[in-house]
Amino acid sequence: MPWEKLRIVYNLVLLVQGLTCEWFLWQFHKITHYPPRVDSHVAEAIVFAVLANAFYCLGPLAEACVYRALRWRMGLTTYPLFGPGLLLSMCAIFVAETRLWSYMEYYLRTSRHPGF
Repeated sequence: MPWEKLRIVYNLVLLVQGLTCEWFLWQFHKITHYPPRVDSHVAEAIVFAVLANAFYCLGPLAEACVYRALRWRMGLTTYPLFGPGLLLSMCAIFVAETRLWSYMEYYLRTSRHPGF
């Protein structure tokens, strides 16, 4: 089944996306002279990994639904589903990661959290 091979491509693309987001956040911290918090980056990485795996599991599920509804041969819709699914995952994870980061930064700045 090609989904196992596509998982490697999917994870590499999303890894590059995640590292790019972290690099931009690190640059933001350097410009604002605001020290980055390790616990917030760990939380972001966990959310990123959970969302990436949850979205990937939707690919084979969508293919099974297409197979069941349209009676198409399994494997025929793998690549047409993979491309848009990857783009959707990238957008959703980017939005979720930036919203989580914004919320955590706001919370940490407004609360009397140790280290600030």
